[in-house]
Amino acid sequence: MAKKPKRKKSERSKIIAQCDKLWSRYIRAKYADEEGFAECYTCRKRDHLSRLCAGHFASRRHLQMFEGRPLRYHEQNTRVQCFGCNIGQHGLQWVFGDRLEGEERGLPRSIFKAIQGATATTAELKGTLHELQLLQTTTPDDWWIQQKREDGDSRTA
Repeated sequence: MAKKPKRKKSERSKIIAQCDKLWSRYIRAKYADEEGFAECYTCRKRDHLSRLCAGHFASRRHLQMFEGRPLRYHEQNTRVQCFGCNIGQHGLQWVFGDRLEGEERGLPRSIFKAIQGATATTAELKGTLHELQLLQTTTPDDWWIQQKREDGDSRTA
């Protein structure tokens, strides 16, 4: 039996994949110390960036716009989480929401209201990708260079 040919990824899917990679790196670097360790937002476990995730309060499937950026790539919706909380415990959304509420009253409600809005267009996602590429240049170079090496990318930051 012949294998089905693989479908080509759409331009939109490629942009989202690039944004996801850059966003995860940015969030993990933002909350890390000089040695590359950060604390899980929900359980407070400290671990190395290579073993942490960019966790989302509102699921990554939400690409609605929130304060000028797709919710999936908004800093108020994303924090560092350990694999156990993010994947194993499905983000521990109730704990995540309580912590967000503690940072800014009404924030979880604002995020959930944004889910009712319009989904980001491909053009808006391209703009977000450009912003994330610029963010890459403002994050400590040593960290980005190390991440690129780990990813098998020989280019420098």
